[in-house]
Amino acid sequence: VQALITITRLPNEANSVMRKAIEALGKIGTSKAEEALRVALQHDDKSVKRQAALALLKMGNSQAEGVLVMALLE
Repeated sequence: VQALITITRLPNEANSVMRKAIEALGKIGTSKAEEALRVALQHDDKSVKRQAALALLKMGNSQAEGVLVMALLE
């Protein structure tokens, strides 16, 4: 889990790699994973934000619904 979290925090990591790490964190579903996903919601790239919101939704986090809608509207 820690390696995936680290990937989501690297400033120069490719967005495609970040999205895959975020997807994996969503499947893992631990509290540490959820915390990393919440941080990823602040990413500059819309596709990364969208992936984080989807992952949180799959984990049952209803708060992510609004973020996902906003990301889709941007």
